[in-house]
Amino acid sequence: MKQIKNNLWKYTLYTFLISLAFSRAIFMLFLKDKGFTTAQMGLLESVLFVASFVMEIPTGILGDRIGRKWSVACGILAEIGSSLIFITQPDFAWMVIAFLLTGTGFAFISGSDRALYYDSLKALGKEGEYLKRKSRLNAISVSSLGLAMIVGGWMRRFGWSTVYWMEIAAALVNLALVLSFKEVRLGENREVSDAERMLQKNSMRQALNYFMKERKSRLLILFMVGIGLYGAFNTPFSIYNQLLLDFHGFAANEVALIKGLATFFAAGLVWFAGSFLEKKDPHRVLISLMGLSLALLLFELSGLPWVAVVVYLLIDGFAELAYVVSDNFSQEGIPSSIRASMLSAFSFFESVFVAIVYTLWGFLLERVEPPLAITGLGIFVVFAVLVLFRHRRLS
Repeated sequence: MKQIKNNLWKYTLYTFLISLAFSRAIFMLFLKDKGFTTAQMGLLESVLFVASFVMEIPTGILGDRIGRKWSVACGILAEIGSSLIFITQPDFAWMVIAFLLTGTGFAFISGSDRALYYDSLKALGKEGEYLKRKSRLNAISVSSLGLAMIVGGWMRRFGWSTVYWMEIAAALVNLALVLSFKEVRLGENREVSDAERMLQKNSMRQALNYFMKERKSRLLILFMVGIGLYGAFNTPFSIYNQLLLDFHGFAANEVALIKGLATFFAAGLVWFAGSFLEKKDPHRVLISLMGLSLALLLFELSGLPWVAVVVYLLIDGFAELAYVVSDNFSQEGIPSSIRASMLSAFSFFESVFVAIVYTLWGFLLERVEPPLAITGLGIFVVFAVLVLFRHRRLS
């Protein structure tokens, strides 16, 4: 039990280290500096998310079968490989491989790390604290990311390679930490459900058929489609804002500073609002956050640099809150032994949507100015709100 308790503080340190993405705020500017067009950037981001959604379900099942910490470790190794390519082979063909590795790394990590943490809490009888604890972990994550963005922007003056070597160093420390986790296996001696048995037999088609026949599971899938549509807005919005801020005349270190400050703002918002939202209707919270984001998007059309900065700060903060609320809602509806598999399956929806949007908007940004293209992403928020309204009505 002591080893499982240690998972909690180790996961806090893991959260800090996994978020040290020093290149996150400026990697689009790296690609632009190397001569890539916005269409090529969009294609590369699509490659990342195609790799992610193709690998999501297999890696989730693998995480449930061989252990969540081993799945996370594989993801970290894939991301280290990607960073090495950025340093040594910055041409389009090699960049495709780098983004494939990054997407595969995301797939290995997503679902497995959250499942390990939730099951650690559950083994200690503290699963009811998940939303409060995850809110604070998210605050730590985005604070770490914000710090990394600012430091990465500053380190850019010493060359792009410096930024990526720093990422590799942080990843190696994190890899050692992850391997020290105690694997948690809940209910190993109990009778498993039909759905769990299907997944354990690796019959994904049968398992999905089972889940589609259960009303509660169908509703959860509908909910995650709505969240996936919101992700199709928010993820490209966040990444393509690098190009929007560049369009408004901000230098690379200034872009990094703005995006870093945005993560600190989001961290504070999540930290203080997490406990408050614990007792609120998740549908009301999510629909409200999405509605506010949609309204803010319209201000992008003003073409004013300071407006673009404020809009980005607010929408980024709302997105972090939405992630925490939706994650808690999803965790509560999934059995422990298949949690990583199903969370990965739900990430599949978002990855599909995001991959499509990255490609379309990459080409769109070649033809229209960034403020108009960014505002156009709001159509996915509209669809997300409609799906969540439908889910709430059926629930």
